[in-house]
Amino acid sequence: MKSPLEKEKRQLAGKALSNGLSRNIASRCPFTGLSRSVLADLCVPNANNDFRLPVKSIRLKKDPEVKRAARLVDFQSLMQYLRTFEQ
Repeated sequence: MKSPLEKEKRQLAGKALSNGLSRNIASRCPFTGLSRSVLADLCVPNANNDFRLPVKSIRLKKDPEVKRAARLVDFQSLMQYLRTFEQ
C-alpha cells in the first residue's frame, strides 16, 4: 500500500504534466517547496554558490539563437543536495 505522501507526489506530478511546461504552473516546486528563483540559484553558476553547481540540470533550447530555454532539474541531485542539510 502506498503512503499518503507518495499518493500526493503522484497527484502533483500528474497535474504538472497535464498542464504542460509553463511558468504559471506553480511558483514553487511541488516536491520540495523551493521557489523557481532558489532552484535557478542552485542550477546556474553564480556568486551565491561560488560558481559551483550543487544541483545538476539540463538546459533545453529548440533553437541555439534563442536566449530563453527550459531548465530541467535532476530530481535525484536536488534531493541529495537537500539531504546534506538534515540534522
